[in-house]
Order: sequence, then C-alpha cells, then structure tokens
Amino acid sequence: MVLKMKKITVILVIACLLLYLSACGEKEAENDSFKSNVHDDLVEGIKPFYDNGAFASYGDGLLYGQDGLLKVYDFSTKERYVLCGNTNCKHFGNDCAAWFGDNSMGVFGAALYNGKVYYFQKDDKDIKLHSQDVTGEQQKVLYKMDLTDVKVGSYTFVDIVRAIYHNGYVWVEAIYDAIKDKSGNDSVETKVIQGINLETGDRIELSTLPKVVDEDASEYSEIEYIGDGVVIVGNITPLGNNVSREAYILYDIESKSTKEIYKSELISILDEDGNYNGELPELQFFGKYKDKYVCTKYYDENVNGNDGKFDIYLFDTDKKTFELVTDGIDGFPFFENRYSMKSLIDGSKLIYEVSKDDKSEIYYYDLEKNESKLAFTDEKNLKYRLVEETEDKLIFKIYTNVETDSSFNIYTISKEDYLKGKFENKEEFSIK
Repeated sequence: MVLKMKKITVILVIACLLLYLSACGEKEAENDSFKSNVHDDLVEGIKPFYDNGAFASYGDGLLYGQDGLLKVYDFSTKERYVLCGNTNCKHFGNDCAAWFGDNSMGVFGAALYNGKVYYFQKDDKDIKLHSQDVTGEQQKVLYKMDLTDVKVGSYTFVDIVRAIYHNGYVWVEAIYDAIKDKSGNDSVETKVIQGINLETGDRIELSTLPKVVDEDASEYSEIEYIGDGVVIVGNITPLGNNVSREAYILYDIESKSTKEIYKSELISILDEDGNYNGELPELQFFGKYKDKYVCTKYYDENVNGNDGKFDIYLFDTDKKTFELVTDGIDGFPFFENRYSMKSLIDGSKLIYEVSKDDKSEIYYYDLEKNESKLAFTDEKNLKYRLVEETEDKLIFKIYTNVETDSSFNIYTISKEDYLKGKFENKEEFSIK
C-alpha cells in the first residue's frame, strides 16, 4: 500500500513539473504586448476551451487553451504569451490569472476582442459571461444566465452553442428546453439568438421562444450572417413531412431596427440513395460587396450531401432584389468558420470546391473581374480548410486524417500563395 502511494505521488509530481515546463519560453502578457483585433471587428469564440487544438483568431494572432492555460500567439512578433501579468507566476494553480485547470471543462466562447478577454463559464447553477484585461486583471462578471429556474410546460435556458463578438456585443445561439412533465424525461428543445452588450451587460432578443411547446413543430433560430454592423437571423418553422420554412430577419445594430428581407423553404439534403438527410438554407451569405450582400442560392434538385449546384447573387436588402452574378456553379463554398471570416478573400473572392472523382478542385470567383479561376487541387475531403483571414494572411488547417478530422496542424500563408496553391510557402503553428 505504501509503495502504491509513492507511485501515485511520483506521477503527480511529474505531471505538475510537465505543466510548469510547458509554460517556460512563453512570455507573460502586458496590456501593450500585442495588437488586438485591428483588422476587423468580428471574432468567434473558442469552442470548446478544454480541447487542446481549439482556438479563436482575433485578426493578428490566435487565442487558445493549452494544458489548462489561456494563451496567445502573435503573428507579428511570432511570440507566445500566457495571459497572466505576474512575472513571478509559475502558471500553475488558482493563483495564476490564466489558469483554469479543473474548471476548464465549463469554459467556452473565449475570445480576445478589442483589447479584452471574454469567456463564458458554466457550473450547475448558471452560465456567467466574464471579462478581464490580457494580464488577467480587472476581472468582472458582465452577465449571468440562471440554469435552475425549471418549470414544467415552459421553456428554460440550458446552454449556449456559439458565441460571436461583433460591434460591441457578443451574439449567442442559446438553447432552451421545455420539460413536458414532472419526470423531466420528456422535453422539447429550441434555439434563439441573443446579444449581450459588452459594456452594460444588457441583453437583446433577436428571436423569441415559441409560444406553444410542440415537439412536432418546434420553431428555432440560427445566425445566418454577422458583420458590417448587422446580424441576419433565420427563423425556421417546421411545416411537416420534412419541409421547413425560413424567414430571414436583418437586425441593424446601430439603429436597433429589424426587418424581414426574404422568406423561403429550406432545401432538403438527400443521401446517395435519395433519402432525406437534413436541411440546408436556400440562401447563404458570404460578405458585403459594393453595399450589397454576396449570397448563394442552391438548387434543391441537386443537393445530395456531396455535390451541389449554386448561383451567386448580389442581394439588395433595402429593395429586396437579387442581381445575378453567375449561375450554374457545380460545387459548394467551403469554410471552417464562415461567420468570423466572412468568406470573401479581400472582400471580392469567393472560394468554392468542386468534387472530381477522388479529388477536389478549389476555385475562386473574382467579383471584380467576373470570372472563376482554379486555385489548386486538393484531397477529396478538403485537406486545406480555411479558418480565418488576417490583413495579409490566411489561416488554414491541414488534417492528418481527412476521413475522421481527428488531428490537424495549423498554418498561415499569404493570400497570394494560397490562391496559387503554393503551399510550400506555408508556416506551421502548433498549439497541441
């Protein structure tokens, strides 16, 4: 028994030493250590924090969680920083401002946005939105969402699945459950869109909970586009027989006004045997070009989960008119993170993928020149997945196993080299 306890003690000491050594060679953060989000005002938070390899790009670098610590990699200095300003800190344990340790399982939506660090933290009682500076000082709770107010027959808040920071708010997709009986075993789930002001903590409701708890026709909402001072929400209503209708609502953040800009049925996704396999919005938004929104419309008769066909339009949301740019493109636009990237390289190049046998051809449509160009040929499952755009670089992943997406490496590359397929010029960055 004594020998067994000694082995456990040795293992614990080694584990603590490894965590301590992992922080060596990394700098403590200062408030002017690195630039924060000067490229654009849009950051999607990390999900989940506890997964080594998860990160959030803030324009000039990456915020990421590693070994229970919150860290930053700065592209301009090529330095790594622990988000703790204590020069004598060992960066292990609750005295470290960057340390989450055992609590990291409940941390998500972390982002470096406009010079501050924000994150959500969940326990049995509530979910709190926290803020602090990059040194871990000036910590405060901006907002709290109660998890204990459960009532039979009405919707109650249970979780957040996405957090996107834009224009002074964090915009979240919030999950609500309605328990149908006292046993708690039977419930109906829905999703709504909310915005939390990062200065005041005030909350905005961009969609409302269904008035009736109905598991066969549960309404829900999704963020379809965010950027340029607006949030476009899709309010989705199931109609039965695998058919749903979506109303696109545009919310102007500055004027706090809303308007319906389009309505359509969702497109059914079919498997290779023609069986129903989910739904896809008819419109997908990819950014703004010359005061109009670049969007695609998919052909409903040609979607089977592997191949697709779409047209590109410029959508005037004031006049509710579509201007056709080009039609009949075989393929799908592809992005790992289409919300914060906006999906248009330099605001004018829409990248899409065309499947050809065991390969994928990667094209981009140039809105300035009104033409498509082949960028490079990739593996069938898109090995080079775009994640984020900075002022002069692209961030992308290379999956070591494209079939399972189980492991990947992160790289940066110039936009010119990416669009020419010159991946020999890539720079690797490891956060694992």
